[in-house]
Amino acid sequence: MKYRYPLHTFVNRILVRRLVLVGLSVSILIGGTAWFQVRHLAADRAVGVALDRLTIIRAQYLRLRTAGVPREDSIFQAINSLNEMDFNRQRGFFVAGVFYDREEDFHVFGDSTLAASVEGAAIVGNDRSQRPELGESISSLVHVEDQVAIHVVVPIAGTDGQVAAWVSTVYLLTPDAAAELTSEPLQAVGLVVLIVLAISTLLYPVILKLARRLAEFSGDLLEANLEMMEALGCAIAKRDGDTDAHNYRVTIYSVRLAEKEGLSTKAIQGLIKGAFLHDIGKIGIRDNVLLKPGRLTEDEFSVMKTHVDHGLDIVGRSRWLHDALAIVGSHHEKFDGHGYPAKIPGDMIPATARIFAITDVFDALSSERPYKEALPLERVIAILEEGRGTHFDPDLLTSFLLIAPELHAKLMDWGTEELRTEMFRINGQYFASGLETLLA
Repeated sequence: MKYRYPLHTFVNRILVRRLVLVGLSVSILIGGTAWFQVRHLAADRAVGVALDRLTIIRAQYLRLRTAGVPREDSIFQAINSLNEMDFNRQRGFFVAGVFYDREEDFHVFGDSTLAASVEGAAIVGNDRSQRPELGESISSLVHVEDQVAIHVVVPIAGTDGQVAAWVSTVYLLTPDAAAELTSEPLQAVGLVVLIVLAISTLLYPVILKLARRLAEFSGDLLEANLEMMEALGCAIAKRDGDTDAHNYRVTIYSVRLAEKEGLSTKAIQGLIKGAFLHDIGKIGIRDNVLLKPGRLTEDEFSVMKTHVDHGLDIVGRSRWLHDALAIVGSHHEKFDGHGYPAKIPGDMIPATARIFAITDVFDALSSERPYKEALPLERVIAILEEGRGTHFDPDLLTSFLLIAPELHAKLMDWGTEELRTEMFRINGQYFASGLETLLA
């Protein structure tokens, strides 16, 4: 019988969600980078226009000074030279500026009747500490009258080829030029998102096929592990004179009690493995002790107790069975600390082992064996009550006795195949969830 896991539904649902999440993350990361880079390029282009205009002013100023024109006149004529040229003002225009050297202001230009010029003059008049060297410039985006402008500071060379002064200006961008600072980055981000979505769409069928194959291979491997676990448990049961049905019943009892106590899926997985393999160490016990019909001597009982160590050694060799060690190593511990092999008491005993101790004794007493009749349910419950707080965890025992009568009535009517079918269903419920970690 094959376990039925909803692999395709799971893979489709999780894969789409993960691809969308990864796509959004990549879009945000690359799109954010593109936004800043394209905006920076757009701003540089706007700054470049302003610098081109200032280059003309600086060239005119140097030409006039070289020709012997006084400094103030040279500045005035250099500024007015822009007005004499046919520039495209669709990009913007200067609204304010100031020439200054290391000592004083030379000249402030701008239209005092224009509100933008007044606000721009305040910007250029605030700071004289920005003094770039020849060949350098300082620029930043500012706002004038709620419009985008560029504050640029450039050096001006004197007749000796050294820095003679600096000019600090405010270049007001037109609405269209300012809009490019936003529209171009948005277009870049949109292009990035489209590319990421296109790549994700193209990769989806490829990844889906691979994920399905991986999930199916994992399902096959899980099924093989579970079948091997059950085969080992049943082999030990037969060698010990027990039945397959006992393994199935005690595991089902244990799972139902664990569910009532709210144990995690991971803990229940270990409980199932441990319930099937709890006595696997008996394979190392010699027949004259394991199969002895009468009461064991003290020495024989000492040999019998070594089956726990044998079990730990066998199970400990498998990484997949590692979570079964709690039951394999502690299913003979008692709540009062008088069990074996470690004689640990109370909550120091793993919860799954405390659960199994109750259900194992319950099924052993309530089921028929070749060497004994099944005890009535009332007698079984009375025996368990005698072990409350000594052999068994009292709280777990109380919880188990609330569900035991109904479970017992159902399971005792089932044959081995019905029990095995129920065990398949439980395995599918608790172990299929582990496959979700493939894409979770």
